[in-house]
Amino acid sequence: MEQARERLKTQTVEVSAVVVLWVLLFEVNRWLFAYFESSPFANWVFLPAALRVVAVLLLGWRGALGLFLGAFFTNYPHLGHNMLESLVLAALSASSPLVGVLVARRLLRIQSDLAGLSIKDLLYVAAICATLSAVAHNAYFHQTSADHRWAASFLPMLIGDLIGTLLFLYAASAVERRIKRRSF
Repeated sequence: MEQARERLKTQTVEVSAVVVLWVLLFEVNRWLFAYFESSPFANWVFLPAALRVVAVLLLGWRGALGLFLGAFFTNYPHLGHNMLESLVLAALSASSPLVGVLVARRLLRIQSDLAGLSIKDLLYVAAICATLSAVAHNAYFHQTSADHRWAASFLPMLIGDLIGTLLFLYAASAVERRIKRRSF
């Protein structure tokens, strides 16, 4: 019983951490890259895309649940408190990386513990996740909006996810190198 409680506590902390990181990255992205927004749902630079990949790679369903909740919390106020659309977009935001990681694990034979994962592998996973996210979101927008134009949002979404992931990984790598230099 105590073990189950500890596991639940750990899982709650993991999900909550993803939610907080999503909201923070989303707000930082809005602040830093507002100029690059091509529509309310597409930005040529989208930092939270990196969290999608990393959260699902490291935490699986717990990462996806955190992404769902974080996306819901950031979408809901921006969509005029439209509950259904916020839930759908949050589900797309969380399920795309979950499916993308599953596909990438099969194609690239990535182990569950991420042993041997190279930067190249991570970029492939990011590209798969970005593509699935852009396709899923645009398919939804196409179904719900008569004037939706794929070209106007698909490319900014796809490229924005990739650029956001690359910037995030570059920043993380720079921080890691700096920490290693100080520890020697």
